[in-house]
Amino acid sequence: MDLKYARLVMIFLLFSTITYASIELSQPPERVYNLGDKLSVELSLITDKDFDGFLRVTIACGDIQIPFFITPMKLQAKRQIIKEIPELTTSGHILGECRIISDLVSAGMILVDEKIEEGILITNKLNITFSGLGNYQPGQDITIEGELKKLSGEYVKNASLGIYINKKEYDVAVNGGIIRYPFKIPDDIKSGMQYITATAEDEYGNKAEAVAGFTVQPKPTTIGLSLNMDLAKPDDEIEIAVKLLDQIGDLMNSTMMVSIKNPGGDRLYSEDVQSNSVVVYHIDRYAMPGEYIIRAENGNIYSNKSLILPKIERLNLSYEDNLLQINNEGNVIYEDNAEIIAESGSKRFSIKKNWLIAPGELENIDLSMDLPGGVYNLSLIPSDNKLRIDYANPDGQVENKLINLQIDDNRALYKKMTQGISSITGRVIGSGEGFTTPFYILLLLIILLVILIVAHRIYYSRINQELEILPKKRSDVSRMLDGLFKKK
Repeated sequence: MDLKYARLVMIFLLFSTITYASIELSQPPERVYNLGDKLSVELSLITDKDFDGFLRVTIACGDIQIPFFITPMKLQAKRQIIKEIPELTTSGHILGECRIISDLVSAGMILVDEKIEEGILITNKLNITFSGLGNYQPGQDITIEGELKKLSGEYVKNASLGIYINKKEYDVAVNGGIIRYPFKIPDDIKSGMQYITATAEDEYGNKAEAVAGFTVQPKPTTIGLSLNMDLAKPDDEIEIAVKLLDQIGDLMNSTMMVSIKNPGGDRLYSEDVQSNSVVVYHIDRYAMPGEYIIRAENGNIYSNKSLILPKIERLNLSYEDNLLQINNEGNVIYEDNAEIIAESGSKRFSIKKNWLIAPGELENIDLSMDLPGGVYNLSLIPSDNKLRIDYANPDGQVENKLINLQIDDNRALYKKMTQGISSITGRVIGSGEGFTTPFYILLLLIILLVILIVAHRIYYSRINQELEILPKKRSDVSRMLDGLFKKK
C-alpha cells in the first residue's frame, strides 16, 4: 500500500507543477499574400498560472520553417494579454501554402501551448485583366484599358508592363494598378482574331502574364484585275479575273462591282461579282472600235483595265434573184462613193452610188432595174483600198468578184431606149441615182436640139403659108360686103 500511495503522490505533484495556457488569434492573417506584403499576427494569451518563458512564432511553407519572432514572455495567472507580433515581409524564400505556428515554451524549452493557423497562400503571381476589346479596323485609334492587381484584389502601385501586339512590343505605364494605353491598330495587321500578350513585374518580383483577343475587320485595300487579252476583236470572249485583297494582300470573301464601258462612254455591263471569280463577256460582232474600260470597284477603291478593239472595215457581197446584197460586217459605218463594175462579155457597165451602211445592216440593189439582161461578173471598187470585201458566190467559189450572175431585164422603157444606145459603145450607164455619163448627156442634148430645129422649121413654114393665103381671103370678103350694101 505504501508503494501505491507513493506513486499517486508523485503524479499529483507532477500535474500540480504544469501550467495550462491558451493561445488565440485575436487578429488572424489574410488568406493571400504577394511577395513584399506585410504579414502581421495579433495573439491573445492567457495562462492558469504565472508563466515565465518564451513566445515563439514560426512560418512554415512546405518543408521550410522560418522562425520570424521569438521573445521572452511573462504572464500572470489568469490575466489575458494581447500581443501584436511585428510584421513579416514576405519574400521569395517562402511560397505556396503556408501555416503560422505560435507557441509558448518554458525556460527549459518545454512546449506549454501551441496554435497553428493554416490556409495562408504566399504567391508571386499578379492578375492582369483587359476590358472593352472588340472589333476594329486597320489603322483605327483605340485605348487599351485594364487593371493590374495582386491576388488579394489590391491594385499594384508600381510595376513595369509590356504588351506585344502584331509581333511588336510596347512599354506601358501602370498608374495605381490602372492600365490605359492609347494605341493605333497597325495598318498592316492581319485580319481576323488578334491577341494582346501582356507581361508585368513589380519591384518585389511578383509577375503576371495575360492574353486577350480582339478582332480585326478586313479592310478592302487592293483590287486585282486582269484580262486574258489586251487586244480583242468582235465575237471574242474576254475573261475578267477579279480579286479583292485586304490590307496585307489576303483574299477577301466579298463582292465588287464590275463594269464595262465602250469608247462612247455607254455602260455595256454592270454586275456585282464575288471576289476571286472570273467574268466571261462576249464582245458583240459589231461592237464599235476603240478603247473599252473594264472597271472593278468596292467602295472608294477601284482598278481599271483597257481593252483595245481595232477598226474593222469589211463588206460581204452576195447575189440572189436579181438582188445584189451588200452586208456591212465591219464595226464602223461604211460611207463611200463606190463603183460597181458589171461585165458581160465585152461590155462593161458602171454603177456609182453613195453608200451609207451601218454595221450589221444589209442593203439590196435590184440590178435588173439598171442593167440589160444577161450573165455578168460583178465587183465593187471602193475608194479605200483597206476595205476588205468578201464575195459569196452561189457555187462557193472563192473569187475577187461575183461570177456568172443571171440578171433579168426589168428596166423601164425610157432606160432601155437611152441605155441601149450607150451600151453599144460599152460606156457606163446610170444607177438610178441621177448619175449619167458626159456622153449620155451630150447625146440627149443633140437629140433635143434636132427636135427643136425641126419643130421650128415646121412652125415657121406653116406661118408663111397662112400669110400667102390671107390677102386673097381679104379681097373676097370686100366684094361680098359691097354687094350687100348695093341691094339695100
